[in-house]
Amino acid sequence: MAANMLAGLRVENGSLVAVSTGGDPYMVGPRVRIQASGEDLAFIRMRVTRGSWAQLFWTRSDSRYFSEEKSIRFPIKADGLFHIYTLCLSNSSEWKDTVTQLRFDPTDAADSELEIDNIRIPEEIWPGLLLVFSAWLLRRRNLLRRASAPRDGTPPRWHNTPTGAA
Repeated sequence: MAANMLAGLRVENGSLVAVSTGGDPYMVGPRVRIQASGEDLAFIRMRVTRGSWAQLFWTRSDSRYFSEEKSIRFPIKADGLFHIYTLCLSNSSEWKDTVTQLRFDPTDAADSELEIDNIRIPEEIWPGLLLVFSAWLLRRRNLLRRASAPRDGTPPRWHNTPTGAA
């Protein structure tokens, strides 16, 4: 996994944890094959301590570079609590064809503690981006293990509702 401006990037209790070191931190996942549809949603459960915006980028089989046009930018709450952000990917006219890679910018601020519990694009063959990121990182360390299930056992809240302190 490629990363930029993220210090101490690691998997901890099934989440990706890091501290941003600049104003444009991001991580790029491995190659994927997601058939985009007009009803796709992404759910991101994370917490950050600084920043105002996050952004999800993608590439396609016919357009191999990340760009502002192939992204969704959304406001975040930098209060250190977990929130679930719901993105309507089909709001972008560029979410189409076969999506081949994802990039996630979790904040736009330096010195933000961040924890990404999961990023999901519900689809039968796509169980969750975090599991792919985690497996990729752990394989590189030869420590492949199963990521833990959600720790609190409560049903997800899909409308950017705080779900407890970190």
